[in-house]
Amino acid sequence: MGLFFKGVVREGKKVRWPNKKSMYENTSTVLVFCVFFGLFFSASYVIAQSILKAIEYM
Repeated sequence: MGLFFKGVVREGKKVRWPNKKSMYENTSTVLVFCVFFGLFFSASYVIAQSILKAIEYM
């Protein structure tokens, strides 16, 4: 068990962690894309729902 954790620590030291600026840039990019795709899929749902209702009332 101790050998496993030694390996974990060794691999953790090999990781190249991002700096603060890079972390903020990456986080903001992910959030912007999440908001964009959330709005896109919400609009797609509303449009599809409107089309299906229009077809239903024909």
